[in-house]
Parts: sequence; C-alpha cells; structure tokens
Amino acid sequence: MLKRILEELQAANGPIRLSEFSRTLDIDRSALDGMMMQLVRLGKLREVTAERPDCSHCKGCVSSCAPAAEGKVYAAVDST
Repeated sequence: MLKRILEELQAANGPIRLSEFSRTLDIDRSALDGMMMQLVRLGKLREVTAERPDCSHCKGCVSSCAPAAEGKVYAAVDST
C-alpha cells in the first residue's frame, strides 16, 4: 500500500490534500494519515504547511496556500 501511495502522489504532479487522497484511494482518512506520516519519517514525502514556505510546487507562496490552510497536504520528495 505504501508503494501505491507513492505512485499516486508522484502521478499527481504536486501536493494533494489528505482528505481528497483518502477518497481517491478508498482508505479511511486516519489509516491513510498514519501511512503518510510513516512515509514522511522515511523521507519519501513531506507535509506542506503554511509554516514551511519551501514547497517546490508553490514556489514559496505557501503562506497564502488555501489547500494547506484547509488540512493536511502532502507532496512527494524529489528523488533527484
């Protein structure tokens, strides 16, 4: 399942909200949250927040990022 999560996030081409992702994968949100946090600990994902203006997708504009303000948002870590 962790591999599928990574594949889906990489295919998304940018950050994705946890709530949307749980519906897409048909996984309970709390279960998916635990898996996402494990992937963050492994360095495969990062959580995108207004406090972390290093989102490569948003080019530093995350302070006004509506998706980040609405809940947990994750992005795949660039492996290059």
